[in-house]
Formats: sequence, C-alpha cells, structure tokens
Amino acid sequence: MTKSDPSEHYGCPHCGSTRLHGESRDAGLGPNGELPPRRSFGSWVVCDDCGNEWPDPALSRPLAREPGTASVPTPEATWSEIWHFAHLVDGYRTHGDALGDMANASVSHFEREHEIDPSRPLADLRACLFFEARRYRHFGHDPDSDDTPYLRALVTAIRDMTADGSRPA
Repeated sequence: MTKSDPSEHYGCPHCGSTRLHGESRDAGLGPNGELPPRRSFGSWVVCDDCGNEWPDPALSRPLAREPGTASVPTPEATWSEIWHFAHLVDGYRTHGDALGDMANASVSHFEREHEIDPSRPLADLRACLFFEARRYRHFGHDPDSDDTPYLRALVTAIRDMTADGSRPA
C-alpha cells in the first residue's frame, strides 16, 4: 500500500472525521498466497478514526452522475464489477441521513411488488446500489441467493433508465 495526500477530501461520510489517508492498492496475492478481497485494487480513502473506507472521489469517472447504458454493468456482471460501478456515486453525499431509510424502503417495495419502484428517479436508484455495496462490504461477503434478485433488478432498472432520468415506456 502506498499512502497518498488526502487533502482534497472533505471528511469521512460515516463519522465526519477529517483524519484521513489515501491508499493505493494492487491486486497481487495476499501475504499467505490467497486471492485478494474484491476491494483490493485502486485508490481508496481510509478514515483514521473509524476505519471506514471508500473509493477515492478524485478518481471517479465523469460518468458518475449520468451513465450511458454502455457504462452500466449488465445484470449478469460479477459482484466486483457491480460494486465498482456502485461506488462511482457517493450516496452519503447525495442523500445524507435519508439514504438508509430510502434504500431499505426500496428493498421492501421489491419484496412486496417484485419490481423496482417505478417512481424512483435515477439518482435514487444509483444511491440505493451504492448503499447495497456498502451494506455488503460491512457484512464481509457478497449477496446470497435471497438478495440477488433485488440487486440484479436494481442494476437492470439503472440500465433501463434513459439519459434524461426517465424510464422507457
């Protein structure tokens, strides 16, 4: 790991601390020859106080706000590809304290109706995917078969959104 200057960062989205450092990680094998975790590559910001980590926003691609369908992973993509895409948006910054409740309401709607809430705009769907990526990062594992349908439907809904934020008829 290589330390980098975190001066362009505003603070930890989890605890608000400004005691941060950057890390650049390669995807080589771990110290015991094991495969690296899915978050082991790229540039990350790490909070020195709470240990929260997130992708370096200075390296986010310009498509983070309005992706074209070519940039959105397919519903069959690997979890690593989906999580990388999810982190191109900072749901904590875009939705603040309402993020968790909104994301949980989206899951509940899907469990009841077996569809992604059609009233949700693209920004909400992207934030929900971000939240799910963070949720599973904290769980320490990828989604199981019970949660996969919701996440795949969420990616499909994001792909189906047009550039102006509406869903095709």
